[in-house]
Amino acid sequence: MKKLINKVTVFFLFSIIFILFLTFLLPFKYTDSYNVYLSQNREINTTNVIIGDSRSLSGIIPKNLSNNYTNLSFQGSTPFEGYLKLEDLITSGKKLDTVFLCYGATHFEASDYFWRIAENERLITVNRLIDLIKLEFKFNVLYTDKRKKPTIWNSFLALLKYYNLPKSRNVGYSRISADFKDKLSIQRGYLLLGDSSETNRPNQESKEEYFRINPIIQYYFHKIDKLAIENEIKVFFIPPPISRISYQKTKRIYYKEFGRVLSMLDKETSIDFLEYLQVYPNNFFGDPSHLNQRGAIVFSNFIKKKIIINCDK
Repeated sequence: MKKLINKVTVFFLFSIIFILFLTFLLPFKYTDSYNVYLSQNREINTTNVIIGDSRSLSGIIPKNLSNNYTNLSFQGSTPFEGYLKLEDLITSGKKLDTVFLCYGATHFEASDYFWRIAENERLITVNRLIDLIKLEFKFNVLYTDKRKKPTIWNSFLALLKYYNLPKSRNVGYSRISADFKDKLSIQRGYLLLGDSSETNRPNQESKEEYFRINPIIQYYFHKIDKLAIENEIKVFFIPPPISRISYQKTKRIYYKEFGRVLSMLDKETSIDFLEYLQVYPNNFFGDPSHLNQRGAIVFSNFIKKKIIINCDK
């Protein structure tokens, strides 16, 4: 028995050393030149900002709301990263009047893009990562996967990944076209992701059996509200529209539960919820998830009207 324990211990230690060797030999790398350029070169010279996921990035045109909005949304993000972004803006001394939040249903459940965002946006510090790990054990769920429970091993790997993130983000800029750079500046952060005239494929939600909010994301949604109150910032929220085919192919219980959760958050916070669910025609989408130019114009104009109505109350 003693020999078996010794063998297992040696094997475990050898495995850790081998993983450490591999990670430093093969740097952990998620750098995306377009997303890095996007995060580094969006000029924030407005007092109103839009923070959300990729559907927000490609769905809300700042200049259609007013001349005082910048879209700071980034692909794959959740209200967790949204809170970190807002906190960093405030800490840097940025004066904000209004924050507009826009996240799809799946981005209230988990984050598939956590490490990509960690590298491209540089929102994660070791203290923030440790706080996240503590919350995973507190709520007994992984932030990156709603179906899995946290383990010491997962936490160790997360810290290992963090310390192995590349130090430089100035990669691949030569591949970025002048047209992309000009559009980014002119459109104040808005980026068209779906350029087809119509989609006939459903989005990610259609593959899900049920909706369940990740308690970690719920926790940070409340922290956004608290931070906004402390700094006298008005906050609005709206989920991005879904296509007709996505609505038809997704289990009714999924969006019903999503709507119930949004209604709950609406009551629990001072954040103004403009809608719980909107279904747009398929020809308003450039791919299964993202609005095309036509859809983005309609959605942005709808938001503008809603904001005016709410501000006049």
